[in-house]
Amino acid sequence: MRDPDLFSNGAVYHIYNRGVDKRTIFSDASDYSRFIDGIVAFNEVGRKAVQSLSHIAKRIVNEHPYVRTICYCLMPNHFHLMLEQVESGGISEYMRRLGTGYTKYFNKRNERSGRLLESAYKIKRIETTDQFNHLSRYIHLNPLKLAGIDLNKERIRWNQAEAILSRYPWSSFRHYAGAERQPFIDMQTGLQYIGSPSDYMRFLSEWMESAPSPLHPTPGVG
Repeated sequence: MRDPDLFSNGAVYHIYNRGVDKRTIFSDASDYSRFIDGIVAFNEVGRKAVQSLSHIAKRIVNEHPYVRTICYCLMPNHFHLMLEQVESGGISEYMRRLGTGYTKYFNKRNERSGRLLESAYKIKRIETTDQFNHLSRYIHLNPLKLAGIDLNKERIRWNQAEAILSRYPWSSFRHYAGAERQPFIDMQTGLQYIGSPSDYMRFLSEWMESAPSPLHPTPGVG
């Protein structure tokens, strides 16, 4: 468990982790859905345990959360979260619950034991407006990799990219695009430096149509 003192209330962080030995951690829709259920279910201070997540709709908003979820993307062997801590020690406790809960589910379903995720999730604090906006873009464009598109080397037309991203159900892009409502996503915070959802789509499209440049998660952060 990470030291809670590493995190500050009101600060935003990029958190990501992957399967041990880069193994697949999401095999099918049930796995992806279960992790998204966990994003909501484990984000309630005072909720001691969650025996079954099947009754907890992804549409709910937590009354007393550890964190605010600004955006996310799940990929076959890793995940990205953009979180703002709102409860002291919140990120450390939330990530412990989320990782442990999903590992228990996955191991039971696949009749395995032991670690599923790398021992320590990676975390970077977002310090500037540019880093903030760029990180949400990086997270939301991640699924293009599954279509064989390397944005560090090439660009495609935005309408092509948008079509791919709109069909990908395991990220918050569809919420930002207005195609699917996910109330647990804090889009108001996500758009605070950009404006409206249409401004955000324009922000993505303008970058997509620019000359290729490195798409690192958080430029300027070591």
